[in-house]
Amino acid sequence: MQWSVAGAFNGWNNNDGSTLMTHLGNGVYYAELSLGAGEQQFKPVVKGSWDSISFDSRSINTANIVMTLSAPGKVGLWVNTLDGTVRCAAVPEPLTLIGLGFGLGVLALRRRKR
Repeated sequence: MQWSVAGAFNGWNNNDGSTLMTHLGNGVYYAELSLGAGEQQFKPVVKGSWDSISFDSRSINTANIVMTLSAPGKVGLWVNTLDGTVRCAAVPEPLTLIGLGFGLGVLALRRRKR
């Protein structure tokens, strides 16, 4: 069984091979989506069907996940097929991570000087 992501961004294509989720083990699958700004709706589905998992559990035609992005960006989507849960979050851009790392380094240096 393969899991994929269907949403407004791909015309709700539940058989889209370009949105296959990666199996991380123990029933957990992950996909990283590049989405445009504005309201985005999507859900993980068993590829080629509407068997899905969303915030309202697992069934056929579950509720859509809705996210509003202020700018185009990446969204990480995790689905746990064993416990029927889903999680999604914005993925920080590399420059944001570099800035965060730099800021944490400065804080560590300041603490050492005290």
